[in-house]
Amino acid sequence: MQRQWFVAFEGLDGSGTTTQSKLLAEFLRSEGVAVVLTKEPTEGFVGKRIRAVLRKQATATPLELQQMFVADRREHMGNLVEPALKSGKVVITDRYMFSTLAFGGLGVDMEKLRAMNSAFRVPEMTFIIDVPPDTALDRVHGRLAQSGKRREDAELFEEDGKLERVRANYLRVAKLYPNVHVINGDRKKEEVEMDVRRIVLEKIKL
Repeated sequence: MQRQWFVAFEGLDGSGTTTQSKLLAEFLRSEGVAVVLTKEPTEGFVGKRIRAVLRKQATATPLELQQMFVADRREHMGNLVEPALKSGKVVITDRYMFSTLAFGGLGVDMEKLRAMNSAFRVPEMTFIIDVPPDTALDRVHGRLAQSGKRREDAELFEEDGKLERVRANYLRVAKLYPNVHVINGDRKKEEVEMDVRRIVLEKIKL
């Protein structure tokens, strides 16, 4: 590898970020590339507190929640991402700081959030998997039904009115940072995967 490669997948809940991050990791590994696949929020202490708030099992103000995301991200980068990149591995994360800007921007000024995250590296590639909010909600509700849960069990941001604004924030963020690719996620996962793979292969020479 000629350089460090940090790749992030972003999008609404139900957009397919987890699926696509896994598919890319599997493809690169099949090509002999050393890959670390990770996600945010993490499974650490702060990450678990974040999940409790998202699941409405605990409360926090919008700013407090985003401060928790920043604290969790600081540990994530220092303990896992930066060491892996320095060792020559490709790191793929399912969500990163653009999620803070897009979701957190509903309750906290976007420029304040950008300042809070300014110390973190910008990925060499960020994929925003773009889907209409109604598609995202259909997928979220389907996932809840499969696990025996109700729509009322949806997480904090999994509501139609909020997701419209989150999507608008993502499209705004895409214009503020380099190396951001907006991918149409309202298709079969295989079609999305091929678009992602094509872009990756243009950048990373295997």
